[in-house]
Amino acid sequence: MCAVFTDLSSKDMKKDLYIVAHVIRLGRMLLNDSRKGPSHLHYRRPYGCAVLSIMDVIPSISELKEEKDFVLKVYTCNNENEWYQIHENIIRKSSTKYTAPSSNYGLIISLQLLRGEMEQIRREYPMIFNRGISVTRKIGFPDVIMPEMKIVGCDIRNDLYLTLEKGDFERGGKSVQKNIEVTMYVLYADGEILKDCISLGSGEPSRSVYHSFVLYHSNSPRWGEVIKLPIPIDRFRGSHLRFEFRHCSTKDKGEKKLFGFAFTPLMRDDGTTLSDDIHELYVYKCDENSTFNNHALYLGLPCCKEDYNGCPNIPSSLIFQRSTKESFSISTQLSSTKLTQNVDLLALLKWKAYPDRVMDILGRLRHVSGEEIVKFLQDILDTLFVILDDNTEKYGLLVFQSLVFIINLLRDSKYFHFRPVMDTYIQKHFAGALAYK
Repeated sequence: MCAVFTDLSSKDMKKDLYIVAHVIRLGRMLLNDSRKGPSHLHYRRPYGCAVLSIMDVIPSISELKEEKDFVLKVYTCNNENEWYQIHENIIRKSSTKYTAPSSNYGLIISLQLLRGEMEQIRREYPMIFNRGISVTRKIGFPDVIMPEMKIVGCDIRNDLYLTLEKGDFERGGKSVQKNIEVTMYVLYADGEILKDCISLGSGEPSRSVYHSFVLYHSNSPRWGEVIKLPIPIDRFRGSHLRFEFRHCSTKDKGEKKLFGFAFTPLMRDDGTTLSDDIHELYVYKCDENSTFNNHALYLGLPCCKEDYNGCPNIPSSLIFQRSTKESFSISTQLSSTKLTQNVDLLALLKWKAYPDRVMDILGRLRHVSGEEIVKFLQDILDTLFVILDDNTEKYGLLVFQSLVFIINLLRDSKYFHFRPVMDTYIQKHFAGALAYK
């Protein structure tokens, strides 16, 4: 596996950075299972974790022109329920939480520090890029969103990062706790499963279904596993995620039994996307005989507490009943140059849909965060000049104030490097015929 991590600023390199390797075992539920022959069902099971501090190794790699090898010990977790924070426990040296391996046992990685812009690095190190390397972007945006990328429009990104946080499930009459596997799909408005929209890691082939790892005998599993969903922009509206929960039996027949599900749309009715936050979703009861063919049967139900108010007429004789004692949490973070979570910015870009609100929409632009404005700078400027051409007398002053606000924003040292975007816009894209007024 070979990856280049990009967007790391000098500020990032001064932070406490770590390389963390989670090792997941594929196979039987228990390692000491004595049954003969291969298991017909393979589970993803937590196995071990290795950690390397970048601060510790930077001095030894910063001057080198080639890769340097490091051997990382793979520690095993003493209590599987604490697997989600094993890397933090290793970093904090909470040695009662994990077990060290025998000395000759570990993971070898090689590191090399590359300085410069991506194109320059590709030219200087062609050998690295000839071996199937995967370029790994930051979750979220870099400190410096490169303006020239915005100008030529080649830095288009639409990645939703999803973390499977935790669940709380009932025992369901069993004497021992369940072994719970979560299966996730991305589905479009018509119920079609979106193909190849789930990425388990940079360089991994995309897939259409995700299976979580399974914690042994835990009704309150915590996963902390991050997945990337590179969903096409035109498929975002109307798509939803469905999470199915199954109990995995360790008995001879080794079945997986469906007992519940949760879901969430990716976009709200107002056109904004799922907010960067933790979302606690409702769990609905179902069983192995349940069919999700008619997805409209559950999409009309509330997916979470906030959604409940928007579903006033929920029929009582539902095919799916909510399990009030169970819950499931995910967190999401969107890294998109085309979709926004800001209602005011979205209203401005789609102003023609709200002709009677244009004055209010223009007034609210000053409340949008600087990050969102520079990300959508060209789209915002285009929109302002179109509004101006639509009615100079009515909107002229507000458009003028909005432009002054944006120009002022670019004087801030944080966004200073975006001034070339504005200069290029003025020279090449600006076409506001009535702007001189």
